[in-house]
Amino acid sequence: MNIIQKQITIGDRVVTVHEMTVSEIRSWVASLDDSQINLVDHGLIDTVSLPDIQRMTDLTPEETDGMTPSQIDTVVDACKGVNGHFFKLAGRIIDVAQSAMADRAIQK
Repeated sequence: MNIIQKQITIGDRVVTVHEMTVSEIRSWVASLDDSQINLVDHGLIDTVSLPDIQRMTDLTPEETDGMTPSQIDTVVDACKGVNGHFFKLAGRIIDVAQSAMADRAIQK
């Protein structure tokens, strides 16, 4: 089975972005239940967390820590190109979570 991959260059580093499998997406959804959220990891980039980027690429946490936000944006653009279904699902999950939070606020 061929998995879609794309290579981009950030500085002198060639980064490989791969399409996530259904199993990897299931693992990602399961990880959303983790109560330990790092604000930088999950809030720096609008549409994706740094751990999500690491799941889709061969970048390590140390490598993303050494990157600038604009370099990460370049990686995210490649990730979106290869993992469109992931980003659509993530958007739907956010919509459902926001709706549930609004419903709870109304009920109080």
